[in-house]
Parts: sequence; C-alpha cells; structure tokens
Amino acid sequence: MSLKSLAVRALFASAIVLPVIILSASATKPKQDPKPVMATEKYKNIKVLTMIKADDLGPLMHKWNDALGVKCDFCHVIETTADGKHIGWEKDDKKMKARAREMVTMCLDVNKNTKVVEGKVTCFMCHRGKAEPDRLPPPPPPAEKKP
Repeated sequence: MSLKSLAVRALFASAIVLPVIILSASATKPKQDPKPVMATEKYKNIKVLTMIKADDLGPLMHKWNDALGVKCDFCHVIETTADGKHIGWEKDDKKMKARAREMVTMCLDVNKNTKVVEGKVTCFMCHRGKAEPDRLPPPPPPAEKKP
C-alpha cells in the first residue's frame, strides 16, 4: 500500500470518525440549567430582595410570617377578585411593608459587615414569633422554695 493510499484512507476515516467523536462529546456534556427567574422579573415592586429567585420568594415570606407571628396581610394589601385570585401584593399602602424593607436591609447589612455574627442574623433573633420584639430581657425565673 502506498503512502498516498494510506493518507487518503486516513483522511476518509477522520472525516467519518471526527464528527462522531465531536457529537458524542457534546451529547455527554451536562446541560446547563437555564438562568433562574429572579423575583424582580416575575413580581412587581421588589425593592430590597433583588437577589432572590422568584421560586424562593414565597417560602422566604412564609418563614418571615413564622418569625414574626403574623400573616401576609400584616405588610401586604391583599384584595380578592371575583374568581378568588389574590391581587395587590405590590402595593405600598401599609406602613409595615416599608418597615419590613428597612428591617431586611438592616439584617443584610449586619450580616455583611459585622464579622462576629457570621451571617446568622435573622428576624427571629429579635422577634421570636411576635410582631413587636421585646425591648427588655425576660424577668428571671422565680426562685425555688426550699423546704
């Protein structure tokens, strides 16, 4: 077999094999997840939680409900349409919504800039399931009576 014949066969083989290798390699690459939808893209009037994914916003709000012992309407205007759909979440009619934004900003700032808290500051730390946090520590427990 001549050198020219070998070169032609190698060229022909590579023309068939190379695309197969490339296609199989691209088929085995893990597909990248699509870019997540952010809360600001899905919901109206998001001013503080701009870094939150849309799917994470509802669960986060429910955690805050628990941390403050309140329901959604504590901060949000909730109107119900004739077909039972809740609307009005984006309205800023309630002063507690503005206060909540201030408190979230404060917590984010403390977590970012205060090393000693190690990013652990949450609403629950002060509120402990109550809408209004205690301003003083609880009184000491009563002394035990000695017989």
